[in-house]
Amino acid sequence: MVHRRSVLRLVTLGLPLLRMVLTGLGPRRVPVVLLETTVAGFRYHRGPTIEDTLHAGDPLELVREPSNPFDPRAIAIHHPTGLRLGYVPRVVNLVPSNLLDQRMSLSARIIDVRPSPAPPWERLLIRIDLEEP
Repeated sequence: MVHRRSVLRLVTLGLPLLRMVLTGLGPRRVPVVLLETTVAGFRYHRGPTIEDTLHAGDPLELVREPSNPFDPRAIAIHHPTGLRLGYVPRVVNLVPSNLLDQRMSLSARIIDVRPSPAPPWERLLIRIDLEEP
């Protein structure tokens, strides 16, 4: 005899699992958008020297600098070549710095590179995502 609970459990748990098996996909891990911001200090670091090589979608590296003399929550933004482009602005770096201090996985990438007539502090727009564990 089949119980009503067994059928409901099969429907609610089994069908999504069956769909994942049949399509060959596991659960999708979608990053959580944490922050979209410009890069502070872009004009004072190496950003302008490589501005022509930066493109939307390029990955960036976030480097926590707790001993930074100007901001103990500083997060440097580096190009994959190792060049420092600037920093996550101080007014928005509290949450990302706390997450990095807790060893959470954050990723960053370029959203937009604005042309030269734009003010230097608005030329590079980035996105920081919180990656699911």
